[in-house]
Amino acid sequence: RAAAAAQQLAAKPLQVGQEVEGEVIDVAKVDGKNYYVIEQDGDRLAVPAGDKPQHEKGDEITAERTKEGFETGDAYGYGR
Repeated sequence: RAAAAAQQLAAKPLQVGQEVEGEVIDVAKVDGKNYYVIEQDGDRLAVPAGDKPQHEKGDEITAERTKEGFETGDAYGYGR
């Protein structure tokens, strides 16, 4: 499901064990589910955003996919 949504968003799905940090370039809805589109080093990655997205366009976040699911949080490595 996440892979199909990623394809619709012209982004790659996060793989299990992958952790990324980047800017939210879009918060989109695909098939009734919310997704963050994150840009990291020129790659667009799609991450499920849950029922109520807590981040918005322009936020720097981290996203990780574990066997249990997805986790997102604020990224603190950037000077703002």
